Amino acid sequence: MGCETEACGNLIYIWVEFLSLGSRKADALTLTNTEERLQRITKLPRKTVLLMREGVSLETDLSRPILDSMAQSVADRLDLADEFVSMGQALMRSRTDLSRAAIARFYYAMYHAMRAASYQHFEGDDNQAHSDLSSKGVPPETKRTTSNIRLTAVISRARPKT
Repeated sequence: MGCETEACGNLIYIWVEFLSLGSRKADALTLTNTEERLQRITKLPRKTVLLMREGVSLETDLSRPILDSMAQSVADRLDLADEFVSMGQALMRSRTDLSRAAIARFYYAMYHAMRAASYQHFEGDDNQAHSDLSSKGVPPETKRTTSNIRLTAVISRARPKT
């Protein structure tokens, strides 16, 4: 298999640069930040390299940083939570007793809102399981960000009016 892609060429360049580091005397070696990063690349397992390449590919294809895409995911999850609140409220206004179904919708609203907050705070979806989200995924109080303000709005809409 040849090396015709730019990414492959970049990896070869990184490898050559790292090998040139080894030619320096060990006692006089003080690595720059870039050199330390290059050194870390040489120790990565294949799966991690593929994930890094996918991240670069995503940023290129979407023409925006991955953190911006993650922020969009948070907004989408909050929208989903808001939809569940609306469904729950509609069920509560029903002429027949649909309180169990409404409670389920409110539960999913809470779940998706907290999942959005956890995803934003921890910068990943490591706590998506319901049991993990309730025990490990609740972020501590943080500064008021747009997502946190929206989360508060979703939760207040779900509260019953007294």
